[in-house]
Amino acid sequence: MELFQEEKKLVREPLKVIIYLEHCKILGTIYLDLNSRLSDFINSEIEFIPVRDAVVESIEGRKWSYKVKFMNLNKNYIVSIFPESEVEGRVK
Repeated sequence: MELFQEEKKLVREPLKVIIYLEHCKILGTIYLDLNSRLSDFINSEIEFIPVRDAVVESIEGRKWSYKVKFMNLNKNYIVSIFPESEVEGRVK
């Protein structure tokens, strides 16, 4: 008798986010489990958040920016995070 183990594929959906740290801002893409919420992802037990196609910019002092294909972000340093789709416009 042969035992077949069904291969289970993880299905994830991309979410473009804006993340603020103390001294910089990150615009990038994270991947959530299908039908999960950003708040569930942030409140999970994981310590690092994988971010793809990120732009990291300074928000104070001398201006600088970097483009990176992948980074692991320690979520303990996040000041705020929100979906890019929630931005309604800039206020001057």
